[in-house]
Formats: sequence, C-alpha cells, structure tokens
Amino acid sequence: MNRPITPAPPRRSTLVLLTGILAMLASSLLLSSRPARPARAEYRILCSFLPVYVFALNVVGDAPGVDVDVLLSPDLGCPHEYALRPRDVVRANAADLVVLNGLGAEPFADKLVSGRRPGEVMTISDDAETIPLTPDDEDGAGHDHEGGHQGHRHGTVNPHVWASPAQAARQVRTLARKLAEADPPRAARYRANGEAYARRLEALADRMRAAAQSFRGRAIVTFHDAFAYLARDLDLRVAATLTVDPQGNLSAARMAELMRIIREQHVAAVFYEPAYSGVVARTLAEQTGVPAYPLNPFNYAAGRPDAGAYERVMEENLRTLLRALGDGS
Repeated sequence: MNRPITPAPPRRSTLVLLTGILAMLASSLLLSSRPARPARAEYRILCSFLPVYVFALNVVGDAPGVDVDVLLSPDLGCPHEYALRPRDVVRANAADLVVLNGLGAEPFADKLVSGRRPGEVMTISDDAETIPLTPDDEDGAGHDHEGGHQGHRHGTVNPHVWASPAQAARQVRTLARKLAEADPPRAARYRANGEAYARRLEALADRMRAAAQSFRGRAIVTFHDAFAYLARDLDLRVAATLTVDPQGNLSAARMAELMRIIREQHVAAVFYEPAYSGVVARTLAEQTGVPAYPLNPFNYAAGRPDAGAYERVMEENLRTLLRALGDGS
C-alpha cells in the first residue's frame, strides 16, 4: 500500500534566507517612508552664548553649507558662573570653529577649546572700545554678586560690550573679518553680510543716542554691570548695581545702602534683568518711590532666537528707557 508522502520540512538555511529577504523588504519600505537625513554641514560653527550666536547668524546669513549653533541655552543669562559639562566639550570638538565673546565673559573657555588649533577658535571683542574694571568699585563693577556670583571678577575689563549696539557693530565686523579668514570659500559672503548688519546696528545706536537727548534723569541703578557700555553711549550714570544673586538675596545693610544712594543721587529708575529675579528692584521701588523696569542686556531670550533677535530686544530697551527716563510718550 502506498503511503502518502509527507513534505520534508524546509531546511534551516532556507528559513534563514527567507527571513532575511523579508526583513530587507520591510526595512526598505520603512526607510522609503522616512524623510532623508540632512547631509552634514560642510562647515560647523559653535558659538558660546546668545549674543555671539545671533551675530554669527547674521554674518553667515544664507551662506551654503554652514551650520551655526549655540552652546549655552539662550535663557541662561550671563555665562560667568556656567559650569562646563563633558558633553559641551564633545560639541566643541565636533565643530570646525568655536566663536567666543572674549574679555573673560566665558571663564570656561580654556577648558572648552583645550587642544584646538588657533584657527579653530576666535574671539570677537578684539576691536571693542572697552571699559576697565576698577578693583575698588564697590557698586558692582567687579560683578561681586552675593550668593551665586560671590567674589567673581571677569578680569581687567568689563566684558559686556555686546549690550551697546555701537560696540556690537565692532564685534560683527571683527567676526566677519575673522570668519572670512577661517573659511575662504565663503569670505565674500561673510564680509558683505557682516557689513550690512553692522550698519544696521550703527543706525540703531544713532537712534538710541538721539532719543537719549530727551531723558530727564541720568542716574540709574542696574542689576549688574552689563549696562556700562550702553550707559556710556547714552550719557547715563550707573549710580549703583543691585549686586544680587539670581535668587534675589540681599543683606539688610546693602538694601539700606542702595536706598540711600537712590535718594541722595536722585536716581531716576531701577532696572532689573529678565533672566533674573526682579524682587529686589521692585522692593527698592516701593521703598523709594522710584520706578522699576525690566531692561535686557541681551543675555536672555525665550525660545530659539533668530537673526533679528538682538535688534528687537534693543528696540524694546529703547522704549523702556523712554518710559523710564523720557517724557513718558
């Protein structure tokens, strides 16, 4: 009697082959449904913090093949106390160029760029008209904030040059020149973009100086020494800085001293910064009858800033100064 023939089970090698073919087909379908990954930029620039980043965005503009990124979060405030992390160094090592403000604004700079060749690191404040720091300046020129900024000094000069549109224009031209030297294929684009942006900043500086002629008061109190350059531009006098840490701590003796300065020197307004607490400024305003306003030295931006961020912030600062010191219109 003939028995039915039972098919032999497929060999293991055949199963492995079929499984591999099916996996390849599934992978191909999956990959075809995903957007293509962008190619690596030909030239990658890493900027230390907010103002350097926005200046670089404008100088690079639409130059092809260039990626501009920022190391510190734009809402951090001034980077004087920033603690460098290992991943920051990894990001710096992956960049073709690291751009810094300089003048001691980034105390972590040496560690960040350790081992890199000179052409792979640049500072943009070389041509700025700097303001020296005096060791005996008790009102915060040394940035001796209680608490979070205790005992910290930038160095021999005030590094906050970017808060002045006139000095920012100098920084932009320095950046454009150095970037053209570092990346010759796009040199003409960098120089043209940098000059156009620098002229816009100079026009902004002229508008601010013209508006300042109507200011009734000239003595002001600021959060810290970030406004020294803008005050020089607008013929304002910083009578004192709050010298407080980001949590708003201030001793009773320092508060009494500030109230005395405000009254004796006829301070017109007290300014605090959006990146930090405004509690002390508002308390001083209540105690002295002097108004308090936010003023941003462009060390803070909510979200990812675009190329126009600096100009918008400075225009808003001008409106605030007019409300605080001008005719109120």
